[in-house]
Amino acid sequence: MKIDISTSSPIQLPRLSVRALPRSLPPVANETIGSFVARLAFVNHINCRDLIRVLAPTCRSQLRAPEKIVRLHLLAGATGIKSTHLAYALPEIRGQLLDQGVSGLKGMTIAGHPNRIHPACRLCMGAKNVVGRVSVWRRPDQNICLRHGIWIGRDVTTPADQFCVNDLPEMLQAQRRHGKLISRYGHRAVNYHYGHAHNIVDVSSRLPSPTKRWSRMLYFFEREKVERLPRSYSSAAMYPEAVALTNILISPYWRHSAVHGSPIEQDKFFRHIQLKDLTNGPPNLDRSLWGWIREHQPQPWRHTGQQFLDLRTHLRSPVAE
Repeated sequence: MKIDISTSSPIQLPRLSVRALPRSLPPVANETIGSFVARLAFVNHINCRDLIRVLAPTCRSQLRAPEKIVRLHLLAGATGIKSTHLAYALPEIRGQLLDQGVSGLKGMTIAGHPNRIHPACRLCMGAKNVVGRVSVWRRPDQNICLRHGIWIGRDVTTPADQFCVNDLPEMLQAQRRHGKLISRYGHRAVNYHYGHAHNIVDVSSRLPSPTKRWSRMLYFFEREKVERLPRSYSSAAMYPEAVALTNILISPYWRHSAVHGSPIEQDKFFRHIQLKDLTNGPPNLDRSLWGWIREHQPQPWRHTGQQFLDLRTHLRSPVAE
């Protein structure tokens, strides 16, 4: 008997299913798939690689990248949790839910650049009775856990790098101010200018100097009573100045004064930064700050009126749009 392939309907392969694990646990918001699978294997006393083989039966050779091969419906069957709930909590497999036509994901944290993988707040995990290390995707503006006053942002690679900043009110105020900037200007613009501001403050005050950053560093050394501190302390010490400088760089008024203004207006821009004490030394001699100004000045190869459009088109938003 011959079958006409051109007219016959495509073969429907059976949908694979798995038996539910003896013990399930809910994922943490924005948790990495690798972290969730590892915790799931730990509480069920099975090997993590064996569990990945079950959740990704067609890709046995890519066990080092579970976020690319774990199937959402198999993970739902193994945990007993609805696919929708898992996809909303795990950014790396959320795309499998989009293939099913599910909407309502606007504003949710995405997996990949510009977001980074950091340990979840240790106090939040302790309050939820979560055992083991939890890694989450965190946006560039998420640096302090306001619920517990813990630094969880840049240069935090292990839970031991997290530390309390409740005794520094300007740190908590900077985190709230960072959020207000995003509400006003959007994620793309704030992330772009915050990256420049962070670099300007870092280069300016990297070495010991009479700056607010090093005043906080001395306070941290005295408080912790140690000779060496993790790098996360240095990043946190300059966070208020980085956010304050971001507020200036993103302002249309100050940006116009620095980029297109007259020498008098440009001098007013530098004096404003010096008055805020955001850099070490005269701001008009700061090479990093001048680099930001030159990047925004009209270039011969750019079309008129497209000076800032390029910044919005080639940068990736940290949230789904």
